[in-house]
Amino acid sequence: MAAIDPDPPDPHTHARSSDPHTSHAAAARLQRAVVHRLMIMDALKVIGSGTFEEIAEAAGMRDSQVWRRLPDLHDLGVAMPTGKERIGKSRRAQRIWTLGRCPHLHCGRGDKDADA
Repeated sequence: MAAIDPDPPDPHTHARSSDPHTSHAAAARLQRAVVHRLMIMDALKVIGSGTFEEIAEAAGMRDSQVWRRLPDLHDLGVAMPTGKERIGKSRRAQRIWTLGRCPHLHCGRGDKDADA
């Protein structure tokens, strides 16, 4: 029988109070990534589809925060490229993204915890 952990991780912070600061920093990145995913989903619900730049503007986020999360949302089935492109600020073609087959984070195949 497994012993009961006297200092279990806080389900809201994903780190124990006794964990080193690096664990707390990693848990904060995880929380920030989830918040960013939700902000992107909300923006796509409003605008319907857009490039990462357009989604970032609609969500009030930086471009880099959006392009880092779109692959996560794609893996989860929450967002997907439309197959179309539009020229962005950089004068390069950018994929246009829309909500995927399941517009809820719980539909995915797991949780990608990349840096925010």
